[in-house]
Amino acid sequence: MASILVLAPLPFGAVSGRGRLALESSALVLLLLWTYIGWTRSCRLPPLRVVVLLAGLLLLGVTQTIPVGEDLISVVSPQSLEVRESLVPPEDARAAEEAILQLDPATLDAPPTLSVEPRATASALRTGAALCALLIIAAHVARTRGLKTVVTALFFSAGFQALYGVIVVASGHDQIWNVEKTVFLDAATGTWVNRNHFADYLAMALPCGAALWVTGIPRKRQPHVSWLVRTFSTQGSRNLLLLLTLVTGLAGLLVSMSRAGIGLGVAGVVAALWLCTRSRPPAARLIVVCVVVAIAAVPLIQVGADAFLNRLETSADDFKTPGSRATVWSDTARLARSFPVLGSGFGTFASVYPQFRSPEVRYFYAHAHNDLLQFSAEGGAIGLLLLAALLASLGRRLLGALRGDRGVLSIGVAVGLSAALLHSLIDFNFHLPANAATAVVLAGLLWGLPSESES
Repeated sequence: MASILVLAPLPFGAVSGRGRLALESSALVLLLLWTYIGWTRSCRLPPLRVVVLLAGLLLLGVTQTIPVGEDLISVVSPQSLEVRESLVPPEDARAAEEAILQLDPATLDAPPTLSVEPRATASALRTGAALCALLIIAAHVARTRGLKTVVTALFFSAGFQALYGVIVVASGHDQIWNVEKTVFLDAATGTWVNRNHFADYLAMALPCGAALWVTGIPRKRQPHVSWLVRTFSTQGSRNLLLLLTLVTGLAGLLVSMSRAGIGLGVAGVVAALWLCTRSRPPAARLIVVCVVVAIAAVPLIQVGADAFLNRLETSADDFKTPGSRATVWSDTARLARSFPVLGSGFGTFASVYPQFRSPEVRYFYAHAHNDLLQFSAEGGAIGLLLLAALLASLGRRLLGALRGDRGVLSIGVAVGLSAALLHSLIDFNFHLPANAATAVVLAGLLWGLPSESES
């Protein structure tokens, strides 16, 4: 589990076909190992309602890909037939195809499905199954081994990503591994292509690291031990390493120039530090927060503070100008209303959106830049109800963790996951395999912790 969190981001956030396949294959291997453990000794599952809801979402995806008759589709999702008919070539083109092929081209068409693009839905279903497997296994790990190993791996992975991103920007060597960067040359992206996805990963991981650092701070000072001995003792050296990693991660986050990512990430670290040290004097807590953020801001000041301020000044343009995200969201809402019950099919947004795109939208949008809206369009009302029930269950776990009911590390996990959920409302981070895998692992960790009654 820990190795997946570290390795998944390395091939460009697992966004390429090979990277995604490697992530899915790793999830399958873990699932097989977990199943084997289940035969030899008991395995821990998330709450039963969570398992049922996850199975319901996967079943919905399967239903969207099953070939059914046009009569049923015309009743359940008539818009799917309209989209299918709109893709039929003109009569003269079909006649030419028939002359070349010596058969009716219609016989080569795939049987109709509820999904307007069944191959895309099958691909999304495969990834969704892998994510469900990771969530279930993360719950087992949390219940049997706790959070520390997974949180530590995620935190140091974030530290490496941040350091790598800052070095690339500062050196002017615009490459990710051996591939030349063509976009976001003035921003740190780690091993991602997009700075927002890089920032989202850090926003999930850094609050976890902040909580991990707090767990190593001694509650009581030892007056008979000098500060030099305390600082460079085994525990003190560990704390220094964690603090250095946290500052490095924050520096990389700030140099990403991602406005929402920076806002949510910094707020997440501040919230984690504040909540994790609630037993300490407020003045000391405030000093710690300010010092950590101030030190982390130094690379941004050196590399590109002006560029970041300019991006802040133009933030409103992303939502107010014609053809901006607000227009895409409005188009996506119309798309969702056209497929109200079962949706257009998971993974089909890029295929179906052009038919609902407003004239002023001049760019190609593979995603709606709002994961909840896109999910409602692709999964329909049934998918949205299943997701709402799942989020309601998760919300209760988040609130319990934020109250400190399940330990200090759970606070960092809850804050990091909350940052990812908020960021998904204005971007498509859950469609990045590495980011989605990280988020579901954090969710699984929370669901795997004992409930308040069990505690």
